[in-house]
Amino acid sequence: MSDIIKIEHLLDGFLQISRLEAEMIHLEPVAASLKNTIISAVNSIYMKAYQKNISIELNEFTDLEIPHDPHWTQEALVNVLDNAVKYSDEGGQIIASFTKLKNVVKFTVRNTTESISVDHVEHIFDRFYRMDRSRNSQTGGYGLGLSIAAAIVNTHKGKIVAETKDGKYLLITVILPIG
Repeated sequence: MSDIIKIEHLLDGFLQISRLEAEMIHLEPVAASLKNTIISAVNSIYMKAYQKNISIELNEFTDLEIPHDPHWTQEALVNVLDNAVKYSDEGGQIIASFTKLKNVVKFTVRNTTESISVDHVEHIFDRFYRMDRSRNSQTGGYGLGLSIAAAIVNTHKGKIVAETKDGKYLLITVILPIG
């Protein structure tokens, strides 16, 4: 990727998160298919995963129409999935699942990763935070994707959390209200 394109991506990400946090971007929630939003997000990163020989599994689930902004919700999910692809080793696996609870829906992404400590997980949604800065040239990221995802989810009155499982898996869960 050329330096100019990298700078454009960095500036675009920075502008997005700044506008979201300053409430300059207004989400327009409508009753829309969450299944379509999720499938579009998975399709957006599929080729990147394929190029690294990473399998993506998405559990079967019944479609649900909930109030959400399909464009921005998809953007948040793409950022979560893209992060999973970036930090999964070649030949790894990403498991995405959707669960409906009483008042919320949960979209969970689990990816195999090298080793991830709890210290990293605590900062994963911080702006410009990178677990391993030396990988920047390999992954092309600047530590904004998950910050943007968190800003979008928070604007939807939802919650996004990360945890590690035995230091071998990173689990990111997006929780959105149904009503």
